[in-house]
Amino acid sequence: MRVLLVIATIALVACLGISYGVYHEYTKARTYNSDTLFVQKGMGGRAIAQEIKNQTETYPLVTLMLMKLAITNPIHAGEYDLSDSPSFKTLFDRLNTQTTIKRSVTVPEGLTVYQVIELMKRNDHITDDCPDYKAMTEGSLLPETYGFIRGETCTSLLTRMGNAMTTILDELWDKRDDSLPYKNKEDALIMASIIEKETGVASERARVAGVFVNRLNIGMPLQSDPTTIYALTDGTGEMERELYRSDWKLAHPFNTYFIPALPPAPIANPGKESIYAALHPEPHGYFYFMATGTGGHDFAKTLDEHNRNVHK
Repeated sequence: MRVLLVIATIALVACLGISYGVYHEYTKARTYNSDTLFVQKGMGGRAIAQEIKNQTETYPLVTLMLMKLAITNPIHAGEYDLSDSPSFKTLFDRLNTQTTIKRSVTVPEGLTVYQVIELMKRNDHITDDCPDYKAMTEGSLLPETYGFIRGETCTSLLTRMGNAMTTILDELWDKRDDSLPYKNKEDALIMASIIEKETGVASERARVAGVFVNRLNIGMPLQSDPTTIYALTDGTGEMERELYRSDWKLAHPFNTYFIPALPPAPIANPGKESIYAALHPEPHGYFYFMATGTGGHDFAKTLDEHNRNVHK
């Protein structure tokens, strides 16, 4: 009996020691080799345990055993924060509750498709499978802030942007003003892209839209510099020099000094506010406007009045 008691005591002490060791391993703060744990789509438990082992000194088998005990939910792909030196307990809580790091990319209003794709390519957390910009439809992407997890593809994000633009355009087109000189909502999107590039002043958008609508109604060329720039830059929208008066003579379907109508497609990706302005232009008698140099524009009803604004 004494021998059995000694054996039982030793076994109990050993179990307590092992339990304490496991608990210590489970709850102690750790040092990791990077600030995040990246779980790729389709990774299994062993692969995740190996990745954790690569991040901090531990045994993969022990890590896998602790994971199986602690995690009851499917582990979502994404990044998990390691910057605060979490214990295994804290890290596994994050994996169990799918608490991934949320990343985002902001697409400003007025970028061309080329510029949006370049923005995606410069983001190290987006997988670069971007298409050639010429294979995409200009104006088809809605400027907005988009959340994503590390590893999402450029194509996936562009698809989301395209779906968002389709939804907004359909919604606003159904609520448009009457008697607009557009054959369809694509014409409205073209107009919105020109408005977007012409003014950054929110209060002027509807007034600028009114000027272009007035011109379209009488067959007067829009004479919008951004359309000429789009033609000169082959759709990239990046001009490395100033626009010359001689550029206005460029024989190109996007140059609205050359054609007395809307260009055949948008010249940028307009935001919701510019689309709204294109569909709700301000009614007025203005046919001209020019930049004041202080951020806004002077509007004129006649060429003489416009010339006086230019002289001023």
